[in-house]
This record gives sequence, structure tokens and C-alpha cells, in this order.
Amino acid sequence: MFGPSSMQTTPNTPKYAKQRRSSMLADIKQSDPKDLTRINVRDALEVQWWSLRFNVTTQALRAAVEELGPSAEPVRKKLQAAAKASFDKGGED
Repeated sequence: MFGPSSMQTTPNTPKYAKQRRSSMLADIKQSDPKDLTRINVRDALEVQWWSLRFNVTTQALRAAVEELGPSAEPVRKKLQAAAKASFDKGGED
């Protein structure tokens, strides 16, 4: 939805859209969540922030939170382990 890949623009992308995306990314990077121990999947900006923080898609983040609950540390560990496993397999996933 709003992962880093959706921030890409094409030559046909209107200038205002590029500026809006750039502004949204700046907002995400500048504003930390209120509670850094819990992931609030009901807050779109927070989901984007955590996705950038863990370098995963919003879908992967939401799936991990659904499986493990909103506590950030177990989610981080699971996503980190999944990334390592994917890397060890040569990125096949």
C-alpha cells in the first residue's frame, strides 16, 4: 500500500504527486510513534514508520502483528529472522 516501492515515481507522475509523496516520507521519518514498544496497526503513519524501521512491507508487518500481537520486540525478532532465512536461501522468498 504505502511501502517504499509505492513511493517510486515515473516520468508521467504529476509534480504535485511527487511532492506529496516526498512530504509523506519526511513526515514518517520525523515522527516517532508515541509508544515505541507497541505497534498500532490502526494508525497508517505508524504502520509506515514501523515498516521503514524494520525494512519490510506493510503487509509483512501487519501479518507479523496479527500473528504475534502488537509488542514491537517479538515482531522485530520474527521479521529479522525471516529476512536472515531469506538471505541464507539466496533471496528465493
